[in-house]
Amino acid sequence: MISPTYFRLANRRNALLTLAAASAITMGSSAQAGQYVWNGGDNTWDTISANWTGAGTVWPNTSPSSDEARFNTGPQTVTIAAATTIDVNTMSFGIPGYTFQGADGGSVLRFSGTSPLVTSATNNGGATFDNLRLDTGDN
Repeated sequence: MISPTYFRLANRRNALLTLAAASAITMGSSAQAGQYVWNGGDNTWDTISANWTGAGTVWPNTSPSSDEARFNTGPQTVTIAAATTIDVNTMSFGIPGYTFQGADGGSVLRFSGTSPLVTSATNNGGATFDNLRLDTGDN
């Protein structure tokens, strides 16, 4: 016969294993990084416009971010929406000449998540940032 103490411990162990498995599945699905490719031309980077291809058409804007914004055509002017903070982990440039500007004083481009990065496929493939607050985040 199984003692009541053993039964309680076995059930507690199974409950903990089930909880651990569920947590791993949930954490795995939310930690997926998306690669978004800008196709908005001279347009506004916000959280409602379908200016992207790749992982989705609308910027997810999670904080901290694990998403990559790729800019491969241009040169173009990308305006961060008024009174909006855009969270991004990585910005990658395929060609130089992009200009990022704020629509107003409340426009923020925040680099967040693990090891934020800006990369370029070409030498001097930089971008210009104008009237825009750049934030390295604290997460």
